[in-house]
Amino acid sequence: MHSILKFNIKQWAAWAPQIENTEDWQRWCDEPYPPSGAQAPDSSAIPAMQRRRLNRITRMVHYVVNQIDGSEHLPQVYCSRHGDLPKSTELLVQLAHQEPLSSLNFGLSVHNAVAGNVSILQHNTQPITSIAAGAQGIASAVLEAVTQAREHHGDVLLVVYDEQVPDVYAAKLGYRHNVAFAYALLIGEGDDFEMTWGESPQTDEAFELPPELMFFAWFLKGKPSTWTITTAHTQWQWRQVK
Repeated sequence: MHSILKFNIKQWAAWAPQIENTEDWQRWCDEPYPPSGAQAPDSSAIPAMQRRRLNRITRMVHYVVNQIDGSEHLPQVYCSRHGDLPKSTELLVQLAHQEPLSSLNFGLSVHNAVAGNVSILQHNTQPITSIAAGAQGIASAVLEAVTQAREHHGDVLLVVYDEQVPDVYAAKLGYRHNVAFAYALLIGEGDDFEMTWGESPQTDEAFELPPELMFFAWFLKGKPSTWTITTAHTQWQWRQVK
């Protein structure tokens, strides 16, 4: 048996190293490649006192969220497989060397820290949800955002992001390339897109890129088509109708 949800994507914004504007992303979606590098987005919108303590991952997310009209007044769903893993790894190394830990660094390392910091910077008092679901992250996040939009008959901002992980974890990513990216989708009611899912006898697929980026590349192509992934015995399918 399959379940189905219908929705619209009204607006989008994205940033990754060397893929910064709409034209860059449209070229990228034709032949997706792993975005990586040391570049950071323009973070001049963040006050200097707050900006200096934020890692790139929060700056990326804040940048794309700020590109969406009225995002500071919207419920938001955040999806990241790893969160700020570089910060967490730094703390683990300090623990291993029996060094004192900074409470500030610990607060910035928890999985919902990015969502929390962005909501503070935006003065957003709407509900914020933070999801970490491994290979099923994009499926779980779209399901959550669409369900919230239908329940409240209003738009929901879906924010998907990840940072390049430290080398010690790179061989266990579940996909081949170590990447950094952030994008935001304004989800609302409608029937331009359909999402279905059901049981599958297969297990997780092997991915070249994170499913989150593969989904985004499919969306950016902007033409009627379907995209399917299989994760943990569940098959997820999205169909762009219009």
